[in-house]
Amino acid sequence: MFEHIIHRLAAAALVLLAVSFVTYLMLNAAPGDLALTLVGDSASAEQLTALRQELGLDEPVVVRYLRYVAGIVLRGDLGRSMISDRPVSALILERLPFTLALALASIALSGLAGFVLGWLAVRHVGAFWDTALMALAALGAALPSFWIALLLIMAFALRLDWLPVVGADSPKHLILPAVTLSLPSAAVLARLVRSSLLDVIGADFVRTAYAKGLVRSQVMWRHVLRNAAIPIVTLLALQLGYLLGGAFIVETIFAWPGLGRLTVQAIFDRDYPVVLGATLMIAAVYISLNLIADLCQAWLDPRTGANAL
Repeated sequence: MFEHIIHRLAAAALVLLAVSFVTYLMLNAAPGDLALTLVGDSASAEQLTALRQELGLDEPVVVRYLRYVAGIVLRGDLGRSMISDRPVSALILERLPFTLALALASIALSGLAGFVLGWLAVRHVGAFWDTALMALAALGAALPSFWIALLLIMAFALRLDWLPVVGADSPKHLILPAVTLSLPSAAVLARLVRSSLLDVIGADFVRTAYAKGLVRSQVMWRHVLRNAAIPIVTLLALQLGYLLGGAFIVETIFAWPGLGRLTVQAIFDRDYPVVLGATLMIAAVYISLNLIADLCQAWLDPRTGANAL
């Protein structure tokens, strides 16, 4: 298992390196003159030349990229914002807690709702409620997040005036964006919970457990749920990574001061160091969650860990 973790960490480092390189190339390939954007059309040729030299834009892309990677590896330096002239790491650390709070609240809601819906569908498999719940899950997975956000705003903010829409001044501000993000994830999770439970319930070892005289509750907790949880844990980790990195639209709609909103604003401002630093942070979190999911799988099913060695 230890060797497996080392291999995964090495692979994670290579993935982060590839992500940084591709993102750096894409940002440098964007149309327009970054120096001209920063100083405006009224700048003289001498001012533009001086700014390009200061930013290193007169050097080859590969040289600039290697200097950027060296700064991260040797000093942990993600660069400075071209707009605020603040360290990118400081900007990310300011916004990351808000994104973490939103993602954790969303994954908690989606995990609870998805498991309950999937469990109820299994309890009524083949009946009307099974079909109705899975149809509701399919609808929830098909609706885009921005449409769900608009419906929730119209219902609970404009019509009922129960919840605030923008900002992060109180826990009540977290409810609407968290529910918006959790509904599609809960729909996907409910379908997976149903299919996983049905696959395990029909397995031979479950029938053997009943034949040994175990009661239903013992079979469900010792055998069914433990084995059905393996794909569910993987999906939860992937969904949490998606919520951390894919909440850009929701954070923008609700003016939630998270990492997604920071990245969107940096894209509009062409603040490339912030865009690159936020991308690397999201990639690092996503890769870490995948590693945690692998470890959880090995704990739930020792054969997985044995095969990984």
